[in-house]
Amino acid sequence: MIRSARDRSLEAKVAGSPYRCAGIFHCDAVRRIVLPIQEAGHTEDTVAVRASRITAEGDGDLLERHFLQIGTGLPLTLVNNNDTSLLGTAPNGINNNGIDEPEYTPGNLQINHRPDRNAFNTSLFSLPALGTLGNTRRRFFYGPGMDNTDLALSKTTRTHDAATLEFRVEAFNLFNHGQFFGPSAVNGNISSGNFGQIQTASPPRLMQISARIQF
Repeated sequence: MIRSARDRSLEAKVAGSPYRCAGIFHCDAVRRIVLPIQEAGHTEDTVAVRASRITAEGDGDLLERHFLQIGTGLPLTLVNNNDTSLLGTAPNGINNNGIDEPEYTPGNLQINHRPDRNAFNTSLFSLPALGTLGNTRRRFFYGPGMDNTDLALSKTTRTHDAATLEFRVEAFNLFNHGQFFGPSAVNGNISSGNFGQIQTASPPRLMQISARIQF
């Protein structure tokens, strides 16, 4: 990848930071792919036809709106809060993590985005020798991504010359996919007994029904 002078300058600035990245393009808030798709329209199927016949005047189209979001996960943050460097860099309440990092032995990371086993090969990581910082880059691979679909159906009916009644049904995570997504979805703290485990998930499918009178 060809990088500009500005990018190289930014990389130099973050190289000594306790929050340094695996290159400027792999910081904690960067995702490789995010694909939001939103569509809305009046349905043309028989459901819409039947809905329009509820009123004598034929008012009230059935409006369908869905939102699909597909994206890769956030870079996984690896930390070592044991102060193995002996620099006194333990977390101080301002910086959540010290500058120490785990020791990394190159090998197959065995990336996994399902909760049935570890999200990566934890045997490649260990505590560094005393007096050393560890050689692991803070963030150099990605956690689980997302595949989420939301859906809304609304039906508006004119009840009076100056009033309308709207019924609305909404479903979030319509297909009830497991969404193990987020900056803390995977435990990257080598000091933790849950190191490497997927430990948080977004809510399962949620549905709600509402009605609104507007006049």
